Amino acid sequence: LRAEATKNGDFKHSTILIKELRRSCKQLKDHPNIIVRRADKSNTFVVLNRTDYKAKLDEILSDQKKFSRIACDPTAALKTKVKKLIGRVNKNKQEKILQPVIGQYNPSYIYGTVKLHKTGHPLRPIISQIPTPTYEVAKQLNRIISPYLPAKYQINSTDEFLQIIRATRPQ
Repeated sequence: LRAEATKNGDFKHSTILIKELRRSCKQLKDHPNIIVRRADKSNTFVVLNRTDYKAKLDEILSDQKKFSRIACDPTAALKTKVKKLIGRVNKNKQEKILQPVIGQYNPSYIYGTVKLHKTGHPLRPIISQIPTPTYEVAKQLNRIISPYLPAKYQINSTDEFLQIIRATRPQ
């Protein structure tokens, strides 16, 4: 429901979300045994039993070829390392190439989107880097590198994509 409302950027004044629906959504969100997640590759929401969802995530995390358990939070050490690298990049430069990493950060976290098109509805694991010290640096590097990427391999917006599709109608 939020996906529909956020198309206009106005969840509170949505024409489809009457008060009763909004109240129901809040009750689902606040229920201790329920979790609401976005379906993989769509704007559909899935209501899951929280225990089942956590079991599916635990199964993904138990794959020791992809994940390993750590003893302590590496965020502070990572922040220090990133600060040193940025310092070396900016050393002896009149204008800073990369902005310093300032503020409080957290480790990345995992969540899953539900693959409705697969049997058993497995989860697609997503590891969010947003709260980490490397996130803003990655965005800065993307802005620096993007102008040097060949334009023929990238589309900058949905409007550009639609223009290309409309211009190249199938024969």
